[in-house]
Amino acid sequence: MESFFYTMKIEWIRGRTFATFTELEAALKAYIRFYNHCLHPGIDYHTPEEYEKLVVRSRVHFFGGGPQEQQCLSSACCGL
Repeated sequence: MESFFYTMKIEWIRGRTFATFTELEAALKAYIRFYNHCLHPGIDYHTPEEYEKLVVRSRVHFFGGGPQEQQCLSSACCGL
């Protein structure tokens, strides 16, 4: 998640000025639409939307185990 915000700041926000909050909001929404259609190497070169559909279809929890497994054992996942 941190890399998402870093990339957004570097590629989309830095160097730009926004006269209103509405302009900033529109720019952020545009970046999210752009980001969701890019291929990402961390998820086997799928878009986030495609990968989410694959995970739901396979019914495998991202951190291992089945959908019934709600407890996350990774400190990176939940910030525990």
